Amino acid sequence: MSARDQDERRQQPSRGQHGHQLWDPDGRDASRSPQLLPVESSAAVNGTKGPDRVSSCTVEPDPRSSHLALSGSTFGVLVKYFPKLLPKVLVQGTVFARMAPEQKTELVCELQKLQYCVGMCGDGANDCGALKAADVGISLSQAEASVVSPFTSSMASIECVPMVIREGRCSLDTSFSVFKYMALYSLTQFVSVLILYTINTNLGDLQFLVIDLVITATVAVLMSRTGPAPVLGRARPPGALLSVPVLSSLLLQVALVAGVQLGGYFLTLAQPWFQPLNQTVPAPDNLPNYENTVVFSLSSFQYLILAAAMSKGAPFRQPLYTNVPFLVALALLGSVLVCLLLVPGVLRGPLTLSNISDTCFKLLLLGLVAFNFVGAFLLESVLDHCLPDCLRWLRPKGASKKRFKQLEQELAEQPWPPPTGPWR
Repeated sequence: MSARDQDERRQQPSRGQHGHQLWDPDGRDASRSPQLLPVESSAAVNGTKGPDRVSSCTVEPDPRSSHLALSGSTFGVLVKYFPKLLPKVLVQGTVFARMAPEQKTELVCELQKLQYCVGMCGDGANDCGALKAADVGISLSQAEASVVSPFTSSMASIECVPMVIREGRCSLDTSFSVFKYMALYSLTQFVSVLILYTINTNLGDLQFLVIDLVITATVAVLMSRTGPAPVLGRARPPGALLSVPVLSSLLLQVALVAGVQLGGYFLTLAQPWFQPLNQTVPAPDNLPNYENTVVFSLSSFQYLILAAAMSKGAPFRQPLYTNVPFLVALALLGSVLVCLLLVPGVLRGPLTLSNISDTCFKLLLLGLVAFNFVGAFLLESVLDHCLPDCLRWLRPKGASKKRFKQLEQELAEQPWPPPTGPWR
């Protein structure tokens, strides 16, 4: 092989070296189509030696998509002369370095046009524009950058970025859980009142106060104190309240609540010692009565059960037992309700509860409570693990509405950027 042939061979781009490539506009006419300059690839290289003792290499193509690294000057040329090419470059861009302050801001805005949720982490005054334009801005200094960014880190390190993401996902998941609990609390009370209205009675005033102020307010405040998960996972929290998983959870939990209350009501009617109330007398004058006592006792337990079932841990929050105040509140309120059911004592009068002397029936009611507890957690577990797979099977995944997803799909169907030749 002559020296000329070797030079020509070195100048030709090797096959498969499109995994990591750069485009440098320096020294070229910026109005022409940009050309790729192949650089050293991370693809596997197999070397052999022929009889002529000249090493010949075969480069195995990298199966991954291309990763582009752009400098500020390159980004400026793309924005000025090749605006139609910019979205594809941004989708496959991995490194954006040595940019002017206005270029950083423009980069954040261009990424937002592709419907990305953009986070920016900076430590100087030249990052203020990008920090302000980003969806989430994190300042690493206490100087000018901290004024325009919603988050300021006490550590001068990007270690705070996954921490902010974990906290954000935890907050979003907690908001959904509290919303579901408050909706289920209202629906549970609606079921109780509806059952009692059919027999011309209702919950007492102090019973409403205990449910609203003592039980619901306490657990609703404390259930949101659970911290974020220690590890940042790949799963994302739900993004819409009116979605199939959220509505399915609400409907199934309400069905379970109504079934348990109706079961307790009909078991009460079947007892030999049961005496029906006088329906000619309107509520609250017909209190206390057995129907009201049973429905109130069961529904009080259900508010605690729903609060515990909605306080799921992984993958976005820590386990339930790490929230000690919430756990203590559940234990104390649960103990008080058990005592109120078995030995009401002096609280029976103010709460207008009937005296049920049948211990076996009280234990049967506690069995219904245990069934509701297990059923609520099983429903949530099944919905978390099985419902997504069922939805993917019943509803094929359609084209995404997000611009960057559409570009990723388009780039997956055709090799881009080309290893040689102009970009289009």
